[in-house]
Amino acid sequence: MEKIDQGTKDEFQELLQSLEQRTNWDGRRIVKYDDFWYPIMFFRPVLSAQKNFQAKDSDIILSTLPNSGSTWLKALTFSIANRGVHTIDQTPLLTSHPQALVPFLEFDLFWDEENPNLDHLSTTTNKSPRIFSTHIPFKTLSDSIRESKCKIIYLGRNPLDQFISFRQFLLANFGKEA
Repeated sequence: MEKIDQGTKDEFQELLQSLEQRTNWDGRRIVKYDDFWYPIMFFRPVLSAQKNFQAKDSDIILSTLPNSGSTWLKALTFSIANRGVHTIDQTPLLTSHPQALVPFLEFDLFWDEENPNLDHLSTTTNKSPRIFSTHIPFKTLSDSIRESKCKIIYLGRNPLDQFISFRQFLLANFGKEA
């Protein structure tokens, strides 16, 4: 089911054509937006998240570069935020991967939809905050994130270690063309 209207697609293509583009070291096309380079395939969801995500003051946003500890940070944050909700032997982390419990804004929520309904992620009976993760730089985050009282947790890693880990990830998942 297509959830991105033609007007949005046209607007995106027009913006894309106006921005500087290059080929990255891994052979993928990248575009420069807000002083940051994005792989073109991820650019539309980044714009959708920037434009449409509405943060709540109780939200927790986990911000990392790729392959710098995102999964570990998701598991740790989920455990802490839900320690009063689930017993250790009943935690969803025993049956679900942290990536399934803490969605990425740009990859999971805004990938297929311009403005997804996120109401199912919080209810009046839910005692824990909404937790999201992102690789989007602070400058490009939704205004509602930057202007709200939500918590932003940033995890950094030694750049050389992060680069090597990311390169190994690309080779394992995309082969020699990466």
